[in-house]
Amino acid sequence: EYAIMGDVNIGVLHIGLRKGEGGSHCSLSTGNPASGALQSCEKAKFALDEVNANPHVLPNISLGMVCVDTCSSSQTALGRSMYLVEDHSRDCETTDDDGFVNHKIVGALGPTYSSVAVSISGFFSLYSIPILGTYATADELSNKEKHEYFLRLVPPDRFQAQLIVDVLQAFNWTYVGVFYSEGAYGEEGAKYIQKLLKDTEICIAFSEVLMTSKGENEINEIVDVVNTYKLVTVSIWFVDRAVFRRVAQGLQDSKVSINHVKLFSDSATFEVKAGNTFPNFTKGGLAVGFKVLEIPGFRDYMNNLIPGKNSDNPWLEKLWEQKYGCNTHHNSSNACSKYPAPRNSYGDLTMFRNFYIGMHVYAQALHRLVTKNCLKAFHNSALLNGCFEGKELLDMLISTEFNVINENVAFDEKGDRRGQYVVYHYSVTSKNEFQAEPVMLWDEMEPVVDISADQRSLFVPRSQCSKECNKRQFIIQKSPHCCWECRSCRSNEVLARNRTTCNACPAFFWPNQDTLEFCKPIVHKYIRWSDLSAVSLLVSSFFGASISGSFIGIFIQKRKTRLVKSSNKKMTFLLLFGTILSFMLTLLFVAKPSKIICFLRDVGFNLVFTFLFAPLLVKTSTIYFIFDSGLKGKRRPSFVSKQGQNICLIFILFAVQIVSPSHAVLRMPGQFEPRVELLCAQATIPFLMPLSYNILLIVLCGILGYRCRKLPENFNESGFIFVAAWTTIFTWVLFIPTYFTATSSLHQAILLNLSLLLNAFITIGCLFAPKVYALYYVSENRI
Repeated sequence: EYAIMGDVNIGVLHIGLRKGEGGSHCSLSTGNPASGALQSCEKAKFALDEVNANPHVLPNISLGMVCVDTCSSSQTALGRSMYLVEDHSRDCETTDDDGFVNHKIVGALGPTYSSVAVSISGFFSLYSIPILGTYATADELSNKEKHEYFLRLVPPDRFQAQLIVDVLQAFNWTYVGVFYSEGAYGEEGAKYIQKLLKDTEICIAFSEVLMTSKGENEINEIVDVVNTYKLVTVSIWFVDRAVFRRVAQGLQDSKVSINHVKLFSDSATFEVKAGNTFPNFTKGGLAVGFKVLEIPGFRDYMNNLIPGKNSDNPWLEKLWEQKYGCNTHHNSSNACSKYPAPRNSYGDLTMFRNFYIGMHVYAQALHRLVTKNCLKAFHNSALLNGCFEGKELLDMLISTEFNVINENVAFDEKGDRRGQYVVYHYSVTSKNEFQAEPVMLWDEMEPVVDISADQRSLFVPRSQCSKECNKRQFIIQKSPHCCWECRSCRSNEVLARNRTTCNACPAFFWPNQDTLEFCKPIVHKYIRWSDLSAVSLLVSSFFGASISGSFIGIFIQKRKTRLVKSSNKKMTFLLLFGTILSFMLTLLFVAKPSKIICFLRDVGFNLVFTFLFAPLLVKTSTIYFIFDSGLKGKRRPSFVSKQGQNICLIFILFAVQIVSPSHAVLRMPGQFEPRVELLCAQATIPFLMPLSYNILLIVLCGILGYRCRKLPENFNESGFIFVAAWTTIFTWVLFIPTYFTATSSLHQAILLNLSLLLNAFITIGCLFAPKVYALYYVSENRI
């Protein structure tokens, strides 16, 4: 123990030693000094000196303390707490075999570990002694039915768990792992994290408990878990200091690294600040901690602290003996009093600040309680006996707000302090120095994590089970809930049922391409007047119609010539009228399809061919029969009368009668292509019947033209008829398969129109152009 007795005493439970390699328990003979933790008892002593030197706090009443070592063990802490309470079975000042003296205390300060606090809290409650926890954060300690006399100077772990969840959400980490230590601290923290994550989009890939007793394959098991969940790049480490130190040391010794961004609970902050930084383990990680401020004057106090000279702290003596091999109990040449404090032996002097604050809180509470109950005790400290009870001190602590070095300290009805944390980022500087840099402040009154641009410049990995689906994909949910698979809809489908499936758009509709949220009508395609193909067809048709019209005018003008007289005028003008009709039919093919347009287009198409080749067949047959009869005698040939020539009209009427007109419809050639055509649809057989009839007329014209090849030389029109007929046949041989293999109705309409124009130009070029040439450039005597 380290006792400084006063009129009223406070017990201090701190960590002085850690169990040595060969020791079965923690003692001065076998233990090792817990370097950074050694300052906790001295912080309480430093505060004690300030209180006793302050005439305004407990005047004429000395405040004392009794500091004992918990050795980070629940059993050791419970055993040594017995020396802090009054034992009525024997005198207060008797000494036992271990050298400990029973001291009556009115309050206790400490311990650091939650597991230790849970073990001893009930013991102090039996004696109605308030215990002011310095860094015990387990939520279990907020249960006043079990821990009635326990208060704490740090917020409970439920706020720390909330901060960890807020940090995960701020960095959009949705797939994480959890390592937690066995015991109240780790188990309660992990439980709260899991509870909070149920209401978020974050899920836990694994949750592994690290036992208090070290397992032989502990490090290998940790590495196996990490390797199993390769998509996890962020892990939460809610472990106590002993487990943290053991795992970090084990990984370092094994030369194994875990490439995670580690999110540590507050225990890691203590360990790092105590000097055990383990940079390979902590580098790049984030840790929850508390605001750290250096106590004014404490650094000089510690630097001038030498055992045997100005301190009876037995744990400091142990540290000096270990560092210098000196002896604090002999006035020999190797006495420890001549050695200065070992460099960095105390760790970060901003640590364990709550031991200092707690002592001041007790002093102010006792001052108010004495002022309230026994004011005369300020002049006679003997009156303190029976001045107050433990319950009264507890109520005073809970109901009062205290101020210590400009920091307000207050407790709620559960004995918890307001939750306020600092998040530290562990990194290595350009000078290869390890540093813990504060990057954000969190307060339970304003629980919002605001990540600044500078903080986002830190390496922030992606820790998600699945990639974010783009807005055009649907989601197939998997287990756990933060895992899914992204699938793309088909080209004609939109997202449905909250992006969990796809539905096909109705016919003639197509998804909007930005978000696939709705279907919109597809713009119909058909030949438009402004299209280049339409303009070309129109120009060609007007050009051809102009030629046909001029030929009619020439034949009328030259009607008295021998050449015109010898031609069948009725057939000639009927053929020219057919060519003009062919050219003008282009207007119907360029016009927007409708019921009337489709009817006129189909009737016109079949009628035009009949107009061209029915008269041509009559004319060819007439020539053939005249010359064929002349070779056989002077008998008048058949089929040359006017009635026979009018057979062409029957042909025309027949063609019109068998026409089955089409109608305007919408057609979507491909289900997965956003193309809708407005066209004149007609069944194949009704289309082929008049077409076959016209082809038969053309073939007959070609055959008769071939039979007339031996006619007198001065009657050479049959040759032109033959060329016209067979050129048309050749054109149609190419046209028919091209028409039926065309995938677009637009192309089919253009092909039909081109066939009409080509036939009309062939007719003009083969039948009428030679005659016009002869009328102007050949002597009539030669005709």
